[in-house]
Amino acid sequence: MAPRPSLAIIRMGVSYLTERLATDQQDIATALLDIDDAVTRADQVIRGLLDFSVFKTLEVSPQDLNSIIERSLLLIKHEMAKSHITPVTRLAGELPPLTLDRNKMEQVFVNVFMNAIHAMPEGGTLTVTTYAKQLTERGQFVGQRSTDRFAVGETVAVADVEDTGPGIPEEQLTKIFDPFFTTKPLGQGTGLGLAVTKSIIDMHGGVIMVRNRP
Repeated sequence: MAPRPSLAIIRMGVSYLTERLATDQQDIATALLDIDDAVTRADQVIRGLLDFSVFKTLEVSPQDLNSIIERSLLLIKHEMAKSHITPVTRLAGELPPLTLDRNKMEQVFVNVFMNAIHAMPEGGTLTVTTYAKQLTERGQFVGQRSTDRFAVGETVAVADVEDTGPGIPEEQLTKIFDPFFTTKPLGQGTGLGLAVTKSIIDMHGGVIMVRNRP
């Protein structure tokens, strides 16, 4: 996708100037490269803000959750190979029928998968498991109140995404879905990916949770 029009003009100008630099003007070339990098990061932030604030409706239809996951893994195949990540899928044969916005759910899984990849800089395994689960007792998000997301007795579809990274510090677990919160180094993340992900899940009437392994 192309950058915002005004940012695209800046990048075009940077490219034009770079092509016309003399070979001995390395300091200017470095400055132009820094400008191009800053514009790219600004565009990422703007996209995240638009994703977070603009969409209010879903274009839903009956969808197969497993095929959405498989497509999302295909979209990040290059990133996994580059980062030496081995994907493992354990997808249930029969899941409850789901009414989803396919494009937005692919965005959800790509966001989650990319966060898992970034958590394994030395390589590792990304495991995705799907299964159906009947809710047999009350608990978080499950009850009989109108505000509860699910009801006792319902059967839900679950997707577990597990990585072999070091985990998330306990004091940060409650913050990772907050807008602009990121554990990545400066300039490597907008802090909007997981906030957008949670917003999409909420719009679908679902739940996303995170936990560390013991």
